[in-house]
Amino acid sequence: MNGTPDNDGKLLSYPYIDFPRIAEITLEASEDGQWTAATVANGDGGDFAHYLRDTSGKWQQVTHFEDGVKHVRFGRDHSLYMLSLKDAPRGKVLRLALNTPELSKATIVAPEAKGVVQEFAPADDGLYVSYLQGGPSELVYFPRGSTHSKDISILPISSVSGLQCWQGNELVFGNASYHPAPRTRAVKSL
Repeated sequence: MNGTPDNDGKLLSYPYIDFPRIAEITLEASEDGQWTAATVANGDGGDFAHYLRDTSGKWQQVTHFEDGVKHVRFGRDHSLYMLSLKDAPRGKVLRLALNTPELSKATIVAPEAKGVVQEFAPADDGLYVSYLQGGPSELVYFPRGSTHSKDISILPISSVSGLQCWQGNELVFGNASYHPAPRTRAVKSL
């Protein structure tokens, strides 16, 4: 039905999906504007389903509420990165190529670790991930093709937030500690 007039002559711009009555929907576009991801929250319970709109305007469901995928972000490598809690209570990050958007084809790029995954940011050549380690944060980088991380230097006993990879492998993030004062930091490349 997508992209065709309905009985009232209006153009449908989203798929007919039987969302829960308490659904909360957020949209995110890929950097090149070719893809759109719709995250559908089943109320405030922490369960999410994800849908992709491809370059032809067709919507496809990628995850279901029971799949344990909590957050998605587009990478510049024509992939969708997903935070999954399925079989990983502290979280793992999956990578799914947009040309085959089936959850069963996703690969693990950041396996479950000692800390809880807080945020992640895809870069041109890898993935930045922040973990919560019982209070303080840890920030690491996973080069593409490897599940072995490299530590990124941050303030001691601090928190990391707001991961944004603007271009190439450059990461901008907030880093706050009780001493010194909070600041914004940047990592140029690895």
